Amino acid sequence: MFVIVLAPHVIAMKLMIGTLFVQCLTIVFR
Repeated sequence: MFVIVLAPHVIAMKLMIGTLFVQCLTIVFR
């Protein structure tokens, strides 16, 4: 049950980290 409860939070965290990483790359390679 804990995995089902924590899955959305982990996905959201990964998406946030991914977007921040992409933004950092775009700023560096601009």
